[in-house]
Amino acid sequence: MKGSKKATERISVMFCCSASGENIPPLVIGRSKKPRAFTKAELDFKKAGFTWANNTKAWMTKAVFTPWLKELNERMEKQNCKILLLLDNASGHNVDSLSHVRLVFLPPNQTSRIQPLDQGIIKAFQAHESALKAEHRRENRKNFQNLVEYKKSLTVLHSVKWIMKGWSEVDSRTIRNCFRKSGAFQMVENK
Repeated sequence: MKGSKKATERISVMFCCSASGENIPPLVIGRSKKPRAFTKAELDFKKAGFTWANNTKAWMTKAVFTPWLKELNERMEKQNCKILLLLDNASGHNVDSLSHVRLVFLPPNQTSRIQPLDQGIIKAFQAHESALKAEHRRENRKNFQNLVEYKKSLTVLHSVKWIMKGWSEVDSRTIRNCFRKSGAFQMVENK
């Protein structure tokens, strides 16, 4: 399309949850240190309910993962709670365990079979997020002449809001069932 500008904003999201069914606020990774949409909305990161990180490709890296992990460790230390964190073997996750967070890496080529998030948690999130997007599109369709115009109006803030709401709607029973279904507990016990 002549004169149109391709959307360049990309984000990655890391979800974390506990076997007891607790949703931990997501880590959202973008390209910008502070996207314009966040500034315009005067978003307070401390109260936002998610962690924002950035790098040029919006990818999970060791530099992004390490501060998030240290923050989780501090939270667990304040609660006097020790946890075990299951991770795939992505290079960005290759960091040492901390005082209150022990890391267990899932075996290569087994992740999709034993990763609790892959047993239905992400699918449940995607269903909630898709419904939220569809509802927003329906509510706003008369404000735009066509779908292209509507899509141009969307910002990274819209995406983050849908992520947050969709993640909060994944219920604890689904999370607990997916942990059981994964067999991850047996893998950890055998280590």
